Amino acid sequence: MLVEYGRQYTIEKEVTIGGWGIHTGGLCWLTLKPADPDRGIVFRRVDQEGQPEVAAHPGNLYSSGRATSLICPEGRQREKRLSEKKREAGDIADITREENEEIDGFLVKTVEHLAASFGAVGIDNVIVELDSSELPSEEGSAIIYYFTIQDCGFKEQDKPRQYLVPERPMAVSSGNSYLLVLPPDEFQAPDPRAVSFPGEKLEELSLKLEYQLDYGEEPPGYQNYRFSLPLAAEPKVRLSEFEKEIAVARTFALEREFDDLQRMGLAQSGKHKEPLLFNDEGANLSLRFPEEPARHKLLDLLGDLYLAGPLAARVLAVRSGHQLNQEMAGMLADMRSD
Repeated sequence: MLVEYGRQYTIEKEVTIGGWGIHTGGLCWLTLKPADPDRGIVFRRVDQEGQPEVAAHPGNLYSSGRATSLICPEGRQREKRLSEKKREAGDIADITREENEEIDGFLVKTVEHLAASFGAVGIDNVIVELDSSELPSEEGSAIIYYFTIQDCGFKEQDKPRQYLVPERPMAVSSGNSYLLVLPPDEFQAPDPRAVSFPGEKLEELSLKLEYQLDYGEEPPGYQNYRFSLPLAAEPKVRLSEFEKEIAVARTFALEREFDDLQRMGLAQSGKHKEPLLFNDEGANLSLRFPEEPARHKLLDLLGDLYLAGPLAARVLAVRSGHQLNQEMAGMLADMRSD
C-alpha cells in the first residue's frame, strides 16, 4: 500500500561535477538541477541531438550484469527496430558493435550510486544532465555524490511524499542468492481482511537494509552489514548517516576476474585510480571498514531499489547482485502502480 508522509524534496541549487567513469574510464560531466514536484529523477543526455531523457524507473532498465543502466525510449525503439530487421533478414547474430554504438547515445550507465545517494537523503525530484553515457564515479564509491548533494542543499516542496509499504513478504532468488522484502516493523494487520498503519506510527517509518556477502573461504569471505534509514529524519541528518556508513564504501572485484572485466570493456577506471581487488592474500588496498565489500553491496542495493521510489520496509539480501535487485525493483514498481 501507499502511505503519504512528509514532503517531497528537490535540491536547492544547480551544481556541476566531473570525474572518470568506473567502467568506460572516460571523463564524464554531470549537472544536477532542481525539478518540480512529482517530476521524479530524470536523466538527460545533453550531448545528443534533441537531448533525450529517461526517468529513473525499473521499466527503463537496460540489461547490464555489472551495473545499473537505463535506456531512453528512443533508444529502446531503435534497439527494437534493429532486432526486427535482423529477424526479417534471418540473421540470428547479436546486435553488432557499430549498432550498439548507435544505441549507446541513448543509454545512461552506472546510475546506482547516485540513486542510492538520493534515496538515502530523501531527494525525489532532480534533473540530471550528462555529456556522456556514464556517470562519474572514480573510485567506485558514492563519496563524490555525498559532497555534491551537500553543495546543492535541499528544498522542501509542497507535495506529499508517498512511501510504498509492502503488506506481505516479497522474494526473488537465483541459485544460492536471495532477496527478501518484508513489511516494516511498524506495520500492523490485526484483521486478516484489512490492513492498518496507525497514525502515531508514521513518524517511526524506516527502511532497514541488511546485506550478507559470502565468498566462502575465498577473500573477502563472509560479511554482513545492516543500515537503517529513519525516514522521518531531516535530509541533513540522513546525509550525515549516509556519509558515515556506506557512501565511502568502494566497489571491488576478485583479482582473477579483473582482466576479464577489462577485456569486456568494463572497469576501465583502473587506468586512473587503483581498484580495490581481492586475491588469496586479501585486499590490495587498505580497507576503510572491515566489512567494506558488504557495505558497498548494500549501497548498490539501496540505489537499485530506489528506482521504484521511496520504500518503507525490511530488506534482507543474501549474495544479491544487480540482477536480483533490479528484478525486485520491478516488482515494487508494479505494486506501486496497482
